[in-house]
Amino acid sequence: MLREKNEISELEAINRKLKQEISECKKIEQDLKKSEEKYRSFVESTDDSIYIVDWDCNYLYVNPKHMARLGIGNYHGLGYGDCHFSTETDIFKQSIRRVYETRKTEQHEHEYRGKWFLRSLSPLKDPESKKVVAVTVLSTDITARKKAEEICIENERLVIANRSKSEFIANMSHELRTPLNSIIGFSELMKKKIGGELTDKQERYVENVLTSSKFLLNLINDILDLSKVEAGKIELIIERVSVPVVISETMTLLKERASQNNVELVKELDPELDFIEADKQRMKQILFNLINNAIKFSKTEGGTVKVISKKEGSIAVISVCDTGIGIKEEDLGKLFKEFEQINPDITRKYGGTGLGLAISKKLTELHGGIILVESRYGEGTTFKFTLPIQARELGDVK
Repeated sequence: MLREKNEISELEAINRKLKQEISECKKIEQDLKKSEEKYRSFVESTDDSIYIVDWDCNYLYVNPKHMARLGIGNYHGLGYGDCHFSTETDIFKQSIRRVYETRKTEQHEHEYRGKWFLRSLSPLKDPESKKVVAVTVLSTDITARKKAEEICIENERLVIANRSKSEFIANMSHELRTPLNSIIGFSELMKKKIGGELTDKQERYVENVLTSSKFLLNLINDILDLSKVEAGKIELIIERVSVPVVISETMTLLKERASQNNVELVKELDPELDFIEADKQRMKQILFNLINNAIKFSKTEGGTVKVISKKEGSIAVISVCDTGIGIKEEDLGKLFKEFEQINPDITRKYGGTGLGLAISKKLTELHGGIILVESRYGEGTTFKFTLPIQARELGDVK
């Protein structure tokens, strides 16, 4: 009796163990099924091309994305060569057979229908024999990355070309300034009649030579400044600068020209804005260009040019407002471009090279500021530039 009870207990224990193992097996089976479904879902929904080929490059499996790229609805009975040119097929076949022989994954980029792809080929091995029975291919669209790389390379090329251009212009400008200074110097001596009296016609000729030479020298100086900024060779000399003094000195330089154009120069200074940390010469250059432009583009009957300074927190804001001819809205985008003239007729009438504003913008930005413009055609223009009251570290402004 006791023996029968022991046997029954053993059977019940075995039964319980079997049930537990069956339960575990079912769980493993369910987990495998879920994993398979998850993998299949990923393979069939991914934006990457995934396909499997044999030694002869026949398709054993192709996911929906790759079928869409190939333009086919069914891959059964098809091979790589049925969907690609022979040259592409030959290259692909060599890669597949290399993976078969080396049993190693390899990657390479290739172009297909105007797009670039990164293709990864991995050996698919038989679990028992460990022999390679197929190759799994994962192909990812890298067109955006390739274009970004091309843009970076092109940008680097342009930067180098632009730097070379700036260095060439800087060197040429120095070579041109030497003879020009001689022409201006000797012309001024002739104008002062150091070498003897001049006829009225000779005086007009000398005056024309002087005017043209000075215009050309100013142009060369502007080009030299622009090329230095672009080549990163301008080093700001930061010092404590009085804003009212810089404005007054600059307006004094242009007082005579303003009078000739019947333009009244007015200043409106903020008593709270006195000293700032900046390069005095470059600050004066920015202001000179803006006031000079305002006078140059005044109306025939003259007008007013007002220079306004204002403190806004840690920023100094300087505005140059005129009542001149104004600028059309569609031309505002051309203002700060090198050698860009907004209108050929205006250029012929008023002259200029289009460099003054471009230089002013670059010098302002070199200080850590910005330059803005507002204009109403036929009514006037306001240029406004900002400079930090306290300069950045000297190492940042070189």
